[in-house]
Amino acid sequence: MKIAVPAPFNLKYTLECGQAFRWREIDGWYCAAVKGQGIKCRQVGTDLEFFTAPQTDNVALIRDYFRLDDNLTAILREIDKDDYIHGAIEKYKGLRLLRQDPWECLVSYICSAASSVKKIGQDVDRISKMFGNKLELESYLTHTFPTPEALARGCVADLCACSVGFRSEYIHEAAKAVASRRLDLESLRRKPYEDAKQILLEYKGIGEKIADCVLLFSLDKLEAFPVDRWIRRAMQENYQECRDANDREIRAFASRHFGRYTGYAQEYIYQRIRDESRA
Repeated sequence: MKIAVPAPFNLKYTLECGQAFRWREIDGWYCAAVKGQGIKCRQVGTDLEFFTAPQTDNVALIRDYFRLDDNLTAILREIDKDDYIHGAIEKYKGLRLLRQDPWECLVSYICSAASSVKKIGQDVDRISKMFGNKLELESYLTHTFPTPEALARGCVADLCACSVGFRSEYIHEAAKAVASRRLDLESLRRKPYEDAKQILLEYKGIGEKIADCVLLFSLDKLEAFPVDRWIRRAMQENYQECRDANDREIRAFASRHFGRYTGYAQEYIYQRIRDESRA
């Protein structure tokens, strides 16, 4: 099935910018399990061609996941405040934030502590294979991401077998909290950003950066500005106000400078600094 996607839209930048970890490119198609559904998709001009399973032609999932409701032109115009971000916008125009499943996003970013993008993807795949369910879409075989109940029923040793190391305990505790509804992730979507962040920070293994990633990439908090070593470097090297700033000061400056869509600015800056580091 094909649907027209609002310009600007760039599938490659969106799926390869490091915000989600389970997408794989196979013969020109991007494939992953998303919210219990298999998705196989590719961009054809201004259209997005896709297949979904077990529910076929799941347009609602595609529109929601790729945030096709965002007016990206207006958002980019609003964050285009200086030469550095302008360069990122011009080069990566069409990169969209994703609206991921909050539970999978939370576990993925707990796995991100002291890790690389490649290893995070491998860790999440191993967790899905051990605890999730098989999912087949044409010749593409993967596994759904496990429910919090499935991970809570397991033990820390099972998670250790997925090579997540010291993060095993944090993931297991998060699973028990979500399974018991002690941590209601969906309810955070309705709370103010700072309130939602403070709730996440109560849990072991969730620091400022992980909380901001979960809020930005899955819970519609577009004012979140996750700061990792790449963002810290980009901000300190390119913004005088951040030259000697700590992470808290960098977040505060970004909020003042970029405004309500600070999270979009973060992802464009992240993409630019990562690419420049590889050059």
